[in-house]
Formats: sequence, structure tokens, C-alpha cells
Amino acid sequence: MAKATRHAPYPGADEEIEQRIASYRPKSIDLATWVTIRPFVLSSVRHLPSTGWAMTVRTLRVLTQLTAWAVGEGIALDLEQILDPDTIERFAVEGLAGNPSRSTYRADLRRIGPLLTTRAPWEPRAARLGRRQVAAPY
Repeated sequence: MAKATRHAPYPGADEEIEQRIASYRPKSIDLATWVTIRPFVLSSVRHLPSTGWAMTVRTLRVLTQLTAWAVGEGIALDLEQILDPDTIERFAVEGLAGNPSRSTYRADLRRIGPLLTTRAPWEPRAARLGRRQVAAPY
């Protein structure tokens, strides 16, 4: 089986992603809430490393859901509070109750949290385990 080849982004990819970020409008959030949280969400996403549009829109979606829920819970629009591990756990349990994608949302937020916060009490990632050595086939 051939290995997949990663293609370099085409010229202008970052500008296109920026235009898409700027025009992003979630369908599941009412307009008044979106107007309130939009600057916070878009600014947060812009501070993350660029990983292509598919991952960017996924990040926009999950961060929008978390932020809308957090504002409804009375949590200030502060990255350290919204992306606190306890807030994310509470959101996964209460805010996403019954949502079949809640484990994925929580995993995405656990990936995003340490990248955007400096004071939130994130546990350091565990050291990678070495690969298992297997005997060569005969």
C-alpha cells in the first residue's frame, strides 16, 4: 500500500482561511448570542496554529458551542476561565448531555485549551511510550 503524500498548502491558503473565519456564522446559535461571543471566538481561533480549513471549522464549531454555553452559565469571556479543564468537563456533562459527539468535542477542547491558556491548570501530557520491538519475520 502506498503512503499518502501531504501536499503543501497552495499560495493564498492562509488568506482564504482567514476570509472563511471572518465570514463564519454558526447555525445553531441565535444571532444575539453570536454577536456577543463572535469577537472572542474568532480571536481565539486566530491564535491557534493553522491546520487547514477542515480543522479550523471544527475548532470554530466546538469553541462557539462552549463559549455560548459558558456565557449562559455566567462565565466571563476569558480564555483562562472558559478553557479551564473543570469548565470543559462541566460543559461535556451538562452542556452536551445527550449529544453523541460530546467525547469528540471534549477531546477537541482538551487539545485547544493548553494551546490558548497559560494559567489554566492543564496536566502536562504524558510521555510517549516507546514503540514495541517485534522480532523480524523469518
